[in-house]
Amino acid sequence: MVKEKDNWGRDPAVQQTRMFFAEMEQTQKTLLDHARLSPVDGRLRSIRETALSLFDRAIALAAGRGIRLTDTAMNDIYTGCLQQAVTIAGIAISKDLMSDDRTVRELLREVSR
Repeated sequence: MVKEKDNWGRDPAVQQTRMFFAEMEQTQKTLLDHARLSPVDGRLRSIRETALSLFDRAIALAAGRGIRLTDTAMNDIYTGCLQQAVTIAGIAISKDLMSDDRTVRELLREVSR
């Protein structure tokens, strides 16, 4: 059987998506370092699930309001959701990584209620 060449990596949309997820992974690593959490900490599964739930709600809220989010804004939202999830897990964390973007802060405030 002949293996076909993978051309996904050449697609600009795929490249942009890969860059976005790489930025989110770096953001997560930075935040977990600030929280002094090991990448193998047993609480991370729950923290990530909570962050994803908050993120999904924030993105849906933005879409419902017709707010177009840049990749930077979406990364900022994910960072805020991850910070909130870490806090919910009972781990103290600095708010230094919070976005200054007013729209992002408002979305985060609403989904954190």
